[in-house]
Amino acid sequence: MASAELVRTISSNPTLATKATISYWCKRSKLGSWTDGGIAGGTSTGGAGSNNWQAGFIDSDKFYLWNNTLSMNLISTRVARDVNAWYHVVWSLDSTQGTAADRAKLYVNGEQVTVFDTANYPTQNGLFDMARNGNTFRVGKYLNTSGNNYYFDGQLAHFHFVDGITYPASTFGETDTTTGTWKPKTAPSVTYGTNGLFLKFDNSGNMGLDSSGQSNSLTTNGTIIQNKDTPSNVYSTLNALALGPNSVLSNVNNTCAMNAAAQFGAYSTLGVNSGKWYMEMKYSARTHSYDRVMLGIAGNPNELRRAPAYVGQATDPTSYGYYVDGNRYQNDNATTYGSSYTVNDIIGIALDLENNRLFFSKNGTWQDSGDPTSSTGAISITAPSSTVEGSYFFAVSDTTGSYGGTIQCNFGNGYFGTTAITSAGSNGNGSLFEYDVPTGYYALNTKNLGTQS
Repeated sequence: MASAELVRTISSNPTLATKATISYWCKRSKLGSWTDGGIAGGTSTGGAGSNNWQAGFIDSDKFYLWNNTLSMNLISTRVARDVNAWYHVVWSLDSTQGTAADRAKLYVNGEQVTVFDTANYPTQNGLFDMARNGNTFRVGKYLNTSGNNYYFDGQLAHFHFVDGITYPASTFGETDTTTGTWKPKTAPSVTYGTNGLFLKFDNSGNMGLDSSGQSNSLTTNGTIIQNKDTPSNVYSTLNALALGPNSVLSNVNNTCAMNAAAQFGAYSTLGVNSGKWYMEMKYSARTHSYDRVMLGIAGNPNELRRAPAYVGQATDPTSYGYYVDGNRYQNDNATTYGSSYTVNDIIGIALDLENNRLFFSKNGTWQDSGDPTSSTGAISITAPSSTVEGSYFFAVSDTTGSYGGTIQCNFGNGYFGTTAITSAGSNGNGSLFEYDVPTGYYALNTKNLGTQS
């Protein structure tokens, strides 16, 4: 569960309290939980108070905006359940409009949402609470009416709040003429008003820095990490929609804790069927006194998850694992391979789908005299076209289902859990890894998929 926020106490009157705009990009990590869906909100001095507004997601994964002083309660019919996608959300507010539905408009990825499960629009000419003098403005959390914390479990980018003007989604985003996808405008033409703000999250030392020109910066409470995963370049994480039994994800789905009876842990959101790819996994903690971790790739990860079975088991003969004792596994067969590893060791995986070869490293040393750059000393693997999924996925597991362990994945963001890598290796091509990336290999993200696959 997330536990960080950006907060500011507003100390001046709004430019115009009948109009406002909220725009942000978000990537969700946890679904089905109201308590993990708090994007932004505000309260009157003293806590939960009568002047309360909330924006985010409810437990049915629907878009939500509420302001109790205006009797406004909007819950969309549309849901947001893609944990690998960034959503652009815009709430355009203008209580002066004569038609109720025009007083609060929702846009998702540039398209207006017009169907709502609950549609209580703001009272005409009512005053919104987002920029009220004396109120608290929060990003990454809101308080419910009882004063409970509802943090956002996920990632945010380009958060705008506009005081006194109503803007449509096209002000903040546009369609990419090459890909056809909706993308951010990095420098939109916006008049922010007295209490408006623009959070770019581009200053790792001050994540609440306001770039609107209004000097309305927010204070950071808790740990907020700057991430290379953005709406313009989506990095793989572990897939929260396809976990093994008793596996739990955290740290925006880059950490997998495999508890008792887990066996299969998780696999990457992005799969690949061509190109050359590199990532790192850190064995950060054991659940019990024994090491039973198996790391690798899988061509049919859903079958491993359903069984459940470990990577390298016959349940998926197109899965290949590197076990803690130094052996490698494929189709339930153990082969002498490399060095054993344990807690705090970092395993690098280089996947060459131009030649259908696989390499593992331990703390920067390639095992079994392997050399991914020259493609020698490799594990030969089945071609992706022969796998059930037609692609390979990076995967984590244990082997007994009773000992487990915690694995922290670095797909190129430069962190294991919430700890930055010790020293960045070379050849990252814009991504950050602990060790040198083999020449010709790339981090698993959408930009590289477009150019390397």
